Amino acid sequence: MTTKEQFTIDDVDYTVKLVGGMSIVFTATVESDTADGTWWDDELTVTTTEIVGGTKRPLKVYSKLAEAVRNIIYSNKLPVCHFTVEDDRRAAIYERFAKTVVGYSYQRIDKLFYLFKE
Repeated sequence: MTTKEQFTIDDVDYTVKLVGGMSIVFTATVESDTADGTWWDDELTVTTTEIVGGTKRPLKVYSKLAEAVRNIIYSNKLPVCHFTVEDDRRAAIYERFAKTVVGYSYQRIDKLFYLFKE
């Protein structure tokens, strides 16, 4: 069973994690813009669920995220799962992804996606 997938693209560490047995959460960890590099500065990195802008290779990120989600869904034989994206543009992209998950149908509610095993 796979409950967590990680990869790095353009100095950003991405994580796709299964939480609570059905929620799939995407996070990105990047260097903090406000970190000053001093030893007492604990905030050298920032982790966010907003995977937005800044990447030089957005299709590579999308491809790796899609692969990670499929691995988690199939390895856990999830009967149902869901994930959320942060903006309308990504919602349209991930709707295309949801259509390609073999053996699952999907329901989209704004930026929230449910995948159901057929």
